[in-house]
Amino acid sequence: MKKSVLFRKFIMIFVITTAVSTLVLVSAYTLLSKDRLLAQKINELSPIANAVALLTTEHLESKLDHETYLYLCKEMASSVDSYILIVETSYSHRYLSEAVDDPEFINDFKRFIATDNKFFSGERFFSKDLKISGKAYVCTAAHIYDDSGTILGNTFVLIEQSRVFSNLVYSNYNIIISALISLPFATIVPISGVIRALKPTKNLIMVAKEVSQGNYEAKANEKIDGEFGTIARAINTMTDRVSNMVREVRVEKRQLNQIIAGLSDGIAAIDTNGRIMHYNPALMNMFGAVGVSTREELVPHPEIWEVFDAVLEADEVRMITYHTDDGRAIWITVSTIYDDENNCSGAVGLFKDSTEAERLDNMRKEYIANISHEFRTPLTAIRGLLEPLSDNMVPDDETKQRYYNIMLDEVGRLSRLISDMMTISKLQSNALTFELEPVNVAEKLKQLAVSVNASALKKNIEVVFEVQEDLAALTDNDRLSQVLVILTDNAIKYTKEGGKVAVSAKYEKDFSYLLNEPNVAISNPSYNSNKCKDKIIISITDNGVGIPSMDLQRIFERFYTVSKSRTKGSTGLGLSIAQQILEALGETLIVKSVEDKGSTFMITLTEFNPIRDKEYLY
Repeated sequence: MKKSVLFRKFIMIFVITTAVSTLVLVSAYTLLSKDRLLAQKINELSPIANAVALLTTEHLESKLDHETYLYLCKEMASSVDSYILIVETSYSHRYLSEAVDDPEFINDFKRFIATDNKFFSGERFFSKDLKISGKAYVCTAAHIYDDSGTILGNTFVLIEQSRVFSNLVYSNYNIIISALISLPFATIVPISGVIRALKPTKNLIMVAKEVSQGNYEAKANEKIDGEFGTIARAINTMTDRVSNMVREVRVEKRQLNQIIAGLSDGIAAIDTNGRIMHYNPALMNMFGAVGVSTREELVPHPEIWEVFDAVLEADEVRMITYHTDDGRAIWITVSTIYDDENNCSGAVGLFKDSTEAERLDNMRKEYIANISHEFRTPLTAIRGLLEPLSDNMVPDDETKQRYYNIMLDEVGRLSRLISDMMTISKLQSNALTFELEPVNVAEKLKQLAVSVNASALKKNIEVVFEVQEDLAALTDNDRLSQVLVILTDNAIKYTKEGGKVAVSAKYEKDFSYLLNEPNVAISNPSYNSNKCKDKIIISITDNGVGIPSMDLQRIFERFYTVSKSRTKGSTGLGLSIAQQILEALGETLIVKSVEDKGSTFMITLTEFNPIRDKEYLY
């Protein structure tokens, strides 16, 4: 309690109030009693002046001897600590008490009497503040008469005001001393009462401090009597309510943070001064931010923050698509944030990586354009041949037969295109089933040799097979045949007449070295070096036109052809079908090609293990 600020303030106020009250009391007493003391002094001096005047008259009539007269006058003067002075009408003077040894005083006093005839006209005179020779006196006078009633002079009784006030100063001193002595005793009762009154506040102050520091479990003592008990109950009720509100806010904030942190889209919020208020990990990952203290460290693109500033200034929603230097497309929506009073308090932006969506949209547009083109070409050719036939503009049978053959080829091309598109559609919708079984690789390649023999003979192309014996793969027999036909047909198609195509199959313990060689493309980018182990590799190599390095990474896209002049009659779907079949089987397609020197297409197959894969034997 000694350290209580309230207690110290009370003591200070009490002491100051007591001191001021004492000072005011003494001052008031001095001011009010001064005039009254002077009046009282005049009342004391007036009888002395009258008595001395009577004694003087009796002395002049020889009724009182001189020694007795002087003795009585001095006794009366000493009784009131004053001077007695007689001034006759002739302005001669004499003292009947202690003499004032000051000629200037006598002269000034006589001049004062001479200024007014009241002293010899019978009027009564007294003064509380008679200024003579620079000093103030209290003075009263009485006339001296003879037997005929003639005024012979005046008896003046004077006393200096300083002597009168000396008693007053002494009285004031006694009052102050008494007040100072009684002050400690007078403060004991109030201070003890204050201590008892303030004692309950110690608990309330302690609880208030605990609550301000976040400890909402602290409780005030509600058993305190009086107003402090009411305050304690109010504090406990307020603490419970605040505790519940804080708990709810914390839960909501934690849930909101978890929701924001779990979003795959980036979120950033700034205040009206442009300072970052909130952001989530997705936004940091999107722009590679690590330590964030400013908004530029979070998103190092000033153009984006200019949109935020524009939204704050215009108070409107803005949407942009921002393309980064690394080719990504970021879709951004920025809108304002409002407080409870509907005032703008900041802006929030939603960042969505739309690179894949934009790529898919471009692919969709390109797919529609390609498929329209692929269908239009054979249909235009067929229409161009049917019109002259229908109008009987073809005279000879030989020309007609040639037209029919061309239309038959175009119809076959349409049929293949539709078949390939249906195959891709089934692969993408997982509607195409796969049946794994042991496949003898040597037998499969012998069947391939028979199927491609006719097309190879037409172009005088030599097809060579080199197969490691006793190779068995766990794969889908029909789908493997489809992939091999696509790759060998492409090899023969893009090899000049008289060229050579080599087909080989062998077991590779580790072929990860292929991934690091130049002019190499892989159909499945997730196929890393850890997967390049213990596989059967079937390679199809030609010495044809090859593939330019700039086109190598795109050859697996649908409808993509290196050059229309070099790929006449191609739908651009074969490699895409082969890629998706192999990916569905968990395999990959590796291409190594140099323009004008030829290409090598390699497919991976999982080796059949009778012990591990015994479930596929039946």
